Amino acid sequence: MLTSLEYMVIWGIYGVTAIIAMYIVTRMTHSFPRQLRGLANAFIAVLLFTPWFVHEGQRLMAPAIIILAFDNLVQDQAYPLRALMPLAVSSFGACLFLVFQHLIVSRFRKQEV
Repeated sequence: MLTSLEYMVIWGIYGVTAIIAMYIVTRMTHSFPRQLRGLANAFIAVLLFTPWFVHEGQRLMAPAIIILAFDNLVQDQAYPLRALMPLAVSSFGACLFLVFQHLIVSRFRKQEV
């Protein structure tokens, strides 16, 4: 089992690499239309930054996409999609944020004209 210091170091390393991956995705989607670019960046951010519990009774967390992959590949099939719910909720929240952002930006653009 990991000590709390090792656990924090691993999360720090993952956080830095996730930020680098997010930067790379942002640069790759630079030529996309604005709405599609926002949707792609939000989807990747949800996949990279949504945490979930490693086991039901523990407080340890890991990225939900890794938990989902691990549960589907290695664990028994009792509840293989338990990490899908936080990913779905985070995706829904990101989509709502993008819709509100689009509405606010379009309203301000109409007021400028």
